[in-house]
Amino acid sequence: MEDNKDDKYKTVKIISHINEILTQTEITQFYKNTSKSPIELLIELPELANSNITKFEMTLDKKKIISKIVEKEKGKEKYNDTISTGNYGFLSFNEDNKNTVCLGNIPSQKEIELKTYYIGNLVCNDWSYLATILVIFPQFIIEDPKNKKEPEYLDKYTKKNVQGKIYINTFSKITRLIFKGSSNFDKIEKKYGKDCKSVEIDIIKNTFSEIDIPGFILFRTKK
Repeated sequence: MEDNKDDKYKTVKIISHINEILTQTEITQFYKNTSKSPIELLIELPELANSNITKFEMTLDKKKIISKIVEKEKGKEKYNDTISTGNYGFLSFNEDNKNTVCLGNIPSQKEIELKTYYIGNLVCNDWSYLATILVIFPQFIIEDPKNKKEPEYLDKYTKKNVQGKIYINTFSKITRLIFKGSSNFDKIEKKYGKDCKSVEIDIIKNTFSEIDIPGFILFRTKK
């Protein structure tokens, strides 16, 4: 039973909703501060073509905090003021083509849930659509700003697995659907709606070690 609890921290969960215009993706990950003191945790996420992050959402002690990407210096003063009072803070910014989330004063033995929301455009050509399914592994980094020690990098993309659901809803009947790069996954299961205007796809992959493992869905609809 204990192993199952540990698996939660090694899993990236994704939910994607696709129509004939956009892909909206929610990525969920968990982290637990196992140290004896509060920490500042950085999470780095790379940028991907044709997709943009819309917001981050952190839950700690059933309290939900929502953050949008801002200029680093613009939000840093407020963030520093927050954590200097002993409260936990949340800052997200873009720098050097990386999206970084700062979580300050994460209490000892506390768990956080972090959700990242992406939106992307589909590539469309003659009633055929190509959607990118984001499967992104975060890079967790612990920093000690007071002692200025070298950052401690955790879980270098190892021992991670993916569990996901993809929902496609179209105005017309889906006449063809291909999951490109399907060999990267251990399980792909498709369930079509009765009118073939919707499909639910389950994906599972165990023990990835790459940084990004995107999947590509190509589907065609009836004119």
